[in-house]
Amino acid sequence: MLQYILVEHPFYASVAVLYALATAFYAATWISKSVTVARVATAVMVAAVALNTAVIVGRWIEADRAPFKSLFESAVFLAFNIGLLYLALERLYRTRIFGVVASLLALTSVVFALFKWDAEIQKLPAALQSGWFVPHVWVYFVGYAAVGIAAGISAMQLLSHYSPFVRRLLTLKFGTVLTGEELNLEKITYDSIRFGFVMLTLGLVMSVVFALVYLKYFPRLRAHCASAAWPEAGQALNSIRQLVAVNLVLGVVVVLAVVSAR
Repeated sequence: MLQYILVEHPFYASVAVLYALATAFYAATWISKSVTVARVATAVMVAAVALNTAVIVGRWIEADRAPFKSLFESAVFLAFNIGLLYLALERLYRTRIFGVVASLLALTSVVFALFKWDAEIQKLPAALQSGWFVPHVWVYFVGYAAVGIAAGISAMQLLSHYSPFVRRLLTLKFGTVLTGEELNLEKITYDSIRFGFVMLTLGLVMSVVFALVYLKYFPRLRAHCASAAWPEAGQALNSIRQLVAVNLVLGVVVVLAVVSAR
């Protein structure tokens, strides 16, 4: 199976290779204070996320649907969100010290996907064939990525109490690459968890709204239309419009949360 993927689908394997290289270069920044090494690490991470994006888009075009159905597709998408969110955090907090954590998480997700390869493309169930499916899933995966990175940062913070090497990494001299400010791990972890839980909560609310429309009001609308009960059908349609507006507002809130998160 792995040989088949390497031969027939080399781009997926290349994504794993790039994440592995990013892990190696970010680890090198723990030892070397060279600006060149640090910039190469970020450049490789950007390339990994870019190629990850390309394979997701390719799968989307090939499947003619959002590629979030199978475990394989979900793992590839999770790696993309981890990488993209980490690059945002690197720019926000001006440090590359957590690059190893993020790139290793993304690499693990891609390798897991390769061993769960799903060559057969299946259609989405009727319940998921909706315009709400993509933002709903994306919100969840951004939340998963944020909480996962926060867990990795927390692990480093715990290890710093027992490992002199990790403790040295988190000092002013070794802990930062882009700035001379000391790292506030508690704030970074708290911000990541807060952002992740906001995304997960919004995703849950959007799921509830979608379920309410699909399971309650849409069957009513269909039944009233079939029986030509137009006033009742109009009431059901009005309820659906209101709930769609709620989900639209939630989508705007998600965008604002992503843009303004610090």
